[in-house]
Amino acid sequence: IDRNQLILLTSLDNVKRPFHEINNFIGTFVYNMEKRYGIKSIKPAFSSVYSDYQKISKAYKETLTVLSIKEKFPSDTTNIHSYQNLGIYQLIDLLLEQRKDAEYENQALQKLDEYDQKYNSNLIETLETYLNKDSNVGEVAKA
Repeated sequence: IDRNQLILLTSLDNVKRPFHEINNFIGTFVYNMEKRYGIKSIKPAFSSVYSDYQKISKAYKETLTVLSIKEKFPSDTTNIHSYQNLGIYQLIDLLLEQRKDAEYENQALQKLDEYDQKYNSNLIETLETYLNKDSNVGEVAKA
């Protein structure tokens, strides 16, 4: 246990369907923690399965990636717990890092920001709300 993280290392050598077993464990664990202790904020995640202990660092990074993606896309990744099941989401953090390294700037957003600064408006915030509300104008108006 590390602060508010519970990290488990387990051997799956004799397990025929390791991902199935881990998912079952996660479901049972989350259910029991909520039922017994009222803890509802558990965000389970696990890495690929490795038989070599030297890959613990890689497994830990994969798990952190799963948690990062779950935080960025909570509604889309509710039922995704494993690095293997992230699919295209595995690449999102890599793409963001590449953009940071290349100092990518979106010119359209830059113009909106300049407009916001010049006229003391909130167009970027409005756009963000619009996108977060799945382009639902009614929901944006309420927000």
